[in-house]
Amino acid sequence: MKKQVFYWMSASLLWLACYSGMPSQAHARWMADGDKTNCPSMPRLLPDFDTVEMDADGYQAGDFAVVSLDGKMGIIRLGDGRTILPLEFDLAIGDAPPFVASKGRVWWIVDGDGAKRQLKLTGVQSVDAFSEGLAAFENRDGLYGYIDAEGAQVIPARYQQAGRMVNGRAAANLDGSWGAIDKTGKEVLPFVYASVHLDADSRLVFVLENDGRKNILDQNGKSLVDGLPDDLSLISFNRETGVMGLKSRAENRMYLADANGKMTSKGFDLILAYHEGMAPVMVGQKWGYADALGRLSIAPEYVFSSKFKAGLASVGGSDELFWLIDKSGKQQGKAYSSLDDFESGYYVFTDDGGAGVIDYSGRVVVSHIPGSIAAIDKDARRMLVRKQDGSWGIVDPSGCVHAGQKSF
Repeated sequence: MKKQVFYWMSASLLWLACYSGMPSQAHARWMADGDKTNCPSMPRLLPDFDTVEMDADGYQAGDFAVVSLDGKMGIIRLGDGRTILPLEFDLAIGDAPPFVASKGRVWWIVDGDGAKRQLKLTGVQSVDAFSEGLAAFENRDGLYGYIDAEGAQVIPARYQQAGRMVNGRAAANLDGSWGAIDKTGKEVLPFVYASVHLDADSRLVFVLENDGRKNILDQNGKSLVDGLPDDLSLISFNRETGVMGLKSRAENRMYLADANGKMTSKGFDLILAYHEGMAPVMVGQKWGYADALGRLSIAPEYVFSSKFKAGLASVGGSDELFWLIDKSGKQQGKAYSSLDDFESGYYVFTDDGGAGVIDYSGRVVVSHIPGSIAAIDKDARRMLVRKQDGSWGIVDPSGCVHAGQKSF
């Protein structure tokens, strides 16, 4: 979904004057309404940066934000606006401590207070973000292993590729074939596949066989879809009911079938993964949903769809508005100009009143923020917001400014 940014242009919300040094008490509240008594009188000064580095989904969720300026990166803490890593590093990655940072050929592990531990392991060419206490690294020979938060090598570098830990396991490539290992390096899935994907939510293993067939395994490596005809390719799977999304190679169309292979719905152009018993399906250029039994339960009438979370999903219409629906397809709440899932328990929306936040239950947590929201902490107590002039600040749901750049 293409992000849109709307700014509240009410003159009553613009700063009356610029300031230098630390913000004064006159700048304690960004939004005009409300009691200023509980706002900090001396918000922390944020460093100069112009970009918030986003994760793979295009969002920054958590209690920290990786920021950058002119190719240099650093990290700020949303709770108090403190800079825990100055903007002088070539790389800074991670959603939560420990973080990984580098400058030149030197690598550091950084905790949540900014304490840095230099990586002593020799010949390191790159280090990935930490996941479940381990991070994959690449040595000078192009082989991958894993280090712990102390920087100690816990799994030797012997893999051609190595993924992040998911529920205690990681996909890895050994001698050209994919399998999976645990946190000790023990093989838990044989290295015989063309690709391996470990799904965090379902704890299932999606694999591509060397002959091109897709398969789904449980955590013990047992196939859950044995007996598929060769002309069918597995697309989606509901673990609770055994319903499968299948693609016919001959017809180049997709359909849903029950655990016995009996067709339940047909004629789809695309079927996405099940989540909470619902799978987005496309017919023509419109999206709808299939239920856990493989039946088309919400008619394809949306130009955008997302997976269900806490019983709700965000959808978009041809009028370029977005809203939440329940599993019956009923709209929940109002429509917004944009509605983005920050993958942290919250959606960020924009409407004519500015930006805001709603949680996965559809409850409005924050509204009428006159700017764009780039990051939210895990409890929606602090938001990293960008004004129209490009300056950044950290505000709470009431509009109190807890940290800001000089022009914020």
